[in-house]
Amino acid sequence: MAWKADSLQGVLFTTPGAPQLDAQQLWSLATDSLPETVQRPATTPNSLSIASGAFRGYRLTVNSQLGRIDWILGPNPPAGLQTEPPGISDYDEASSQLNLILIRALASVRPVRIALVGEFGRVFESEDGLAAFLSEQTGGIWFPKPAQDCIYQINVRKKYAGSEELLMNRLVSWSGAMYHLFTGTFPGLGIQQELSPRQTVFAATLKVDVNSNTATDISAHASGIIEANRAELLAIAELGLGYLK
Repeated sequence: MAWKADSLQGVLFTTPGAPQLDAQQLWSLATDSLPETVQRPATTPNSLSIASGAFRGYRLTVNSQLGRIDWILGPNPPAGLQTEPPGISDYDEASSQLNLILIRALASVRPVRIALVGEFGRVFESEDGLAAFLSEQTGGIWFPKPAQDCIYQINVRKKYAGSEELLMNRLVSWSGAMYHLFTGTFPGLGIQQELSPRQTVFAATLKVDVNSNTATDISAHASGIIEANRAELLAIAELGLGYLK
């Protein structure tokens, strides 16, 4: 797979009046362990909580707020100097782990809408290579060389298999980005005390947001929707725009 996942995010949307669960409680429910950190902002302790920690080789963050619960899986912070931004190479396996978490959460959460969002990146040596790749990915749309701040976005709906009412939104965007990698240490921990630019990296980014509509009650189909969203996201990441036709 050419892309690396910057993050994979599963979202369970709930009705505004549904009982809200604490992020630490949700973390324990899905992982049978405790998170490393828990945050409850002083201004909104009852409406937002955040739990985060290591999980099976990844970094898992749970955000619980009124109306939605976000499960975000990202790479563990790498050690040492890096030549490109960190990412998850095997996002097939990572999305499988995220799906297991979401399905376990269904025991306590009754969603009215379910989404899976993947943010991906791919590094290029030059802006010209980046522009050519974006043109290829978007079916021949012309991006001048060199081109910066490129973006192309589309939403193509389809029906979930076996249902005439449930619709799947497939919101996909391709864009170009430029990253500056820095080296440095905190004061008192090394010789260098200020961050300094080390390398400029050009990257194509892909964001895939696959989500169910809210036209009908999905409680009886929730686990199937979770699996279908994952399959769709992986297919779009692998096959690009042509898959959406």
